[in-house]
Amino acid sequence: IEVASFGATHANVMRVLSNLAKLLVSMQRYHEAEPLYRQLVAGLAALHGNRHPLVVTNMINLAYVLKSTTQYAEAELLYRRGIT
Repeated sequence: IEVASFGATHANVMRVLSNLAKLLVSMQRYHEAEPLYRQLVAGLAALHGNRHPLVVTNMINLAYVLKSTTQYAEAELLYRRGIT
């Protein structure tokens, strides 16, 4: 995603990343959604801190994607971080 005009953590960029990642998951294109969720979690954490509800929600979404691609260990870690 070209972010030069807004910046990597601009709200519009975060919204586009979220929508695109959700679309890819709905199409079961998990490997393509994974880097978008990683970028989204990192950007939102930079803006709001690690415990913000948006960060936690997208961390759990990333965990679902990781589970769907058999990356169970990392998925479990993210699920645990999201619920504690």
